[in-house]
Amino acid sequence: MISRRTFHYLPFILLFYCIAPQHSWGSSPDPSFCASPENLLVLRLFYQSPENLRAIAAQYDIWEVHPEKGFVVIGTRCGEMEKIIGQGWAVEIESTMTRETRSSLLGLPQFPCYRSVEETSAVLQNLAATYPSLTDLIDIGDSWDKSTSGGPAGYDLQALRITNKSIPGPKPVFFLMAAIHGRELTTSETALRLAETLLQQYGVNPEITLLLDYQEIQVLPLTNPDGRKWAEQGYLWRKNTDFPGGCTFPRYGVDLNRNHSFHLTDFFWCLL
Repeated sequence: MISRRTFHYLPFILLFYCIAPQHSWGSSPDPSFCASPENLLVLRLFYQSPENLRAIAAQYDIWEVHPEKGFVVIGTRCGEMEKIIGQGWAVEIESTMTRETRSSLLGLPQFPCYRSVEETSAVLQNLAATYPSLTDLIDIGDSWDKSTSGGPAGYDLQALRITNKSIPGPKPVFFLMAAIHGRELTTSETALRLAETLLQQYGVNPEITLLLDYQEIQVLPLTNPDGRKWAEQGYLWRKNTDFPGGCTFPRYGVDLNRNHSFHLTDFFWCLL
């Protein structure tokens, strides 16, 4: 029987298999394949028994299972390969699939309707520059990676405040916080399109004009840009990238919607 949780994500699972690129096995990687430990890497990891398979599933991001050939396909990073080998696993680099996966990540071509973290930031800056009488772009804080040294650079959390600034307040405020889960791509795009529509239709649509004259709309399209960046690279990444001890890639992080109100940062570390 399919659990309610599995059923909830079934459409996303089916979508993933529908858009997954066809690939062939083999071909040797070039010397620059792992120029950086952060480079995405697809591996064939060989196992001998169901117990081995369960151990692999508990630690790694399995993309495919080939029981007839005795291996699974996992997604990882170049910097993780030595650790995997050190645990006693036999591995082979799936260079063809690695290349195809890396090439599919530029600009989200598999989802052309969704803009990347960098594209979203550029759109917000452009909206603020195009509609200065209606907008302010506010830096409300830093992502986990940006506020933590020793890891990726991270991002600013950018909120767009939208209202007719020539009409004084105080005004009621509506705050839209989107994409708290990295893999939920639709929410950030929906928030961004809402901001674009409000600004483009001001002075054209009487209801939108009245709304922005006497209310303030604040839009934060990317609440979790660090997690979203992993999702853009093919991972079903839900949480942020807070990296505690004892968790392996990609099972670390804090589920922000479960913890942000109560500072329960010791929970949900290693859960999916």
